[in-house]
Amino acid sequence: MYSPDFPDGTWHLTGSQREHLTDALVQLIEAEQAARFIRCFAHVVVPGMLQIPEYTKAVLGFLGVSGPRECATLTIRQARRSHLLSRTDAVECRVLLDGSLLEREIGGPALMAAQLQSIVENVVRTPLLQVRILPCPLADMAVAGAFILVDGPHEQDTVLYREDTGTDAIIRSVEEVARNRVRFDAGWDRALDDEESVHLLHERISLLTDGAHGGGLEQIM
Repeated sequence: MYSPDFPDGTWHLTGSQREHLTDALVQLIEAEQAARFIRCFAHVVVPGMLQIPEYTKAVLGFLGVSGPRECATLTIRQARRSHLLSRTDAVECRVLLDGSLLEREIGGPALMAAQLQSIVENVVRTPLLQVRILPCPLADMAVAGAFILVDGPHEQDTVLYREDTGTDAIIRSVEEVARNRVRFDAGWDRALDDEESVHLLHERISLLTDGAHGGGLEQIM
């Protein structure tokens, strides 16, 4: 799919943008340029590749990120999101979300509803983007933490990106990559299917839009 924003199919970080990124995140972005398959598991917040600007800003505020770093992060995340979604005819992308993530109202009910609605819309209009929800009782994957697995054109190009609060890393170990691919694929098979996941997202959006709060909801910011 041709995108006027990325005429050669890629986007490139500027020097000033790189100053605000970790080495691991720069390597992840570079790997995504040539990716043929991306697997992403998230259990605390919506992954950056699907975040709307307002949601990103709320997350950054919670982390105490402001000023030039906030502006750079917002710009980079939106460019990365737009680039990935513009080339979903070339790269298959599977996003697995822990069910508890839907209950965490980052920025309040209205903002969370808008974020979830954006996810639904992106799934509808991008054929090779799939999003599934892993019900909370099955969410033992969360113990291992969030990660992104990027398969490049060749097997040796595959990278694993791990992120925790304040730290991140790129891992190229064949054994670790294989272990997390198996973990992801097992979680994917146990999750709600595509249709059921979208239905659950719609239900959550309705609850947030109507202002109805069930037990155990957590509002941040």
